Amino acid sequence: MLAGAITLVVSYQERRWEGRERFTVIQLGPPVVVASFDPQTGRGIKIELPDELEIETVGGRGKWRLGVLLAAGEAQWAADSVAEALGVGYEGRAEDLGWIDRWGWWARGRNVNWEEVALGKTSLISWEKGVDGVEAGHLAKGWEARADTWFVSQAIAQEQLRVKIVNTTGVAGLGSRVARMVERAGMKVAEVTTGVEEKQKCVVSGPAGSVGVRSLVRWLGCGWQKADETVVEVGADYRRMLEGN
Repeated sequence: MLAGAITLVVSYQERRWEGRERFTVIQLGPPVVVASFDPQTGRGIKIELPDELEIETVGGRGKWRLGVLLAAGEAQWAADSVAEALGVGYEGRAEDLGWIDRWGWWARGRNVNWEEVALGKTSLISWEKGVDGVEAGHLAKGWEARADTWFVSQAIAQEQLRVKIVNTTGVAGLGSRVARMVERAGMKVAEVTTGVEEKQKCVVSGPAGSVGVRSLVRWLGCGWQKADETVVEVGADYRRMLEGN
């Protein structure tokens, strides 16, 4: 009895989805499918990505087509690469959710009005032949605006958070990459600045009760500290995740 109670408490504490915000998972397939629903609106999206879609992977491992992504590396690396390429925060891999999150996905997701999109058949993918003569897909310019409507979380947007992003890494562009995900979730980026000294671990400062702040902590693997102003300090851990060194 005691062991069961302890397991329940631990599972609850380790859950990735709190119940109010958008719930997004990545199914590695193939094909790779990104599924996401917003419990506030009762609407969801299932996006099937084409195997021929080529993305820049994390860890400094270069470009890979999705059809061979799992063969190229471990599952967590593959899922993180997909999320980073799309600019979305996600709660976990569909194949590896904890049982409380699995229950939440089933219990809430079964009443969702789902829209299914085969992205390879839309104008959101541009196609070109490589030097090897094999056709590869890339996210088209229209992806950014469309993804902003697909992945916004109403619970987060209603908080009207204004987020300051401080890039402490010394690597140009990393603050803007975080800003892309922040705005896609429904927050506003107040400014992106450069820090003086690199932090080893990213830190999110903000209100304790904020859904958006807690989501950023989970998505980025950051530490948290209480503050009235919401600030994301991008650290060396994020740089290493992207570059692999």
